[in-house]
Amino acid sequence: MEDIKRMLADLEQNMDANNTSTNSKLDKIQESLSPLQAQVSSLTKKVEKLDKGDRRKNVMVQGLAKVGAGQESRVDLENRIINIFHHQLQITDFTKMELDFVRRLGPPKDVTASNSSIRPVIVGLTTERRKFEILRNSNKLKDSKIYIHQDLTDEAREMKRNLVKQMKEERAKGNWVVIRQNKLVPAENKRQNKRALSESPTSAATEVEVNTKRTLTQSHISDFLSQSPSNTEAPKNAV
Repeated sequence: MEDIKRMLADLEQNMDANNTSTNSKLDKIQESLSPLQAQVSSLTKKVEKLDKGDRRKNVMVQGLAKVGAGQESRVDLENRIINIFHHQLQITDFTKMELDFVRRLGPPKDVTASNSSIRPVIVGLTTERRKFEILRNSNKLKDSKIYIHQDLTDEAREMKRNLVKQMKEERAKGNWVVIRQNKLVPAENKRQNKRALSESPTSAATEVEVNTKRTLTQSHISDFLSQSPSNTEAPKNAV
């Protein structure tokens, strides 16, 4: 019995020693991996920065269907984009020299009943000034099926998708919010309009009450003056 206890004690001691040794080795591995993790994080940030830099002069055009069943040429696509800028966005001084590139995303697809998706078009511009002007005028396309927005990275696009989902949920609750600088903020115009509508009946009633009091007061003063002794002629030669 004593031998068994001694064997178990030795076994437990050996296990503790092995665990200590294993933990020490794992700590050393973790220490050696920490610089690598920092390098990976730094490289990831640099890649994201380069990706954003490549996209900073781009806009994405969605809903622009391909015309005809044949292959779409680059020149035809450029002319269609310029036509949209000229006539629908009313940027009449835009020239082809301001286009860096125009291309559709993804591989070509046959537009059939089972595959009718319209591939978006990426438009590279030569200046950011033009990009901002195009984005400002993009609301003129609201009555069409074409949409123009900034070319975002995959991470930014996913963030915006989540923000749009949250915005719809908040609006369904009656909270009118909009997306500004990658976050939800209250829409001031809507809030001010609602406040004006809620206060207008009270304001109107108050104004009517004040006007009524003013009219009554003036009437009472006129009656008082007409009945005042100073306005009544005293009889002449009164005894």
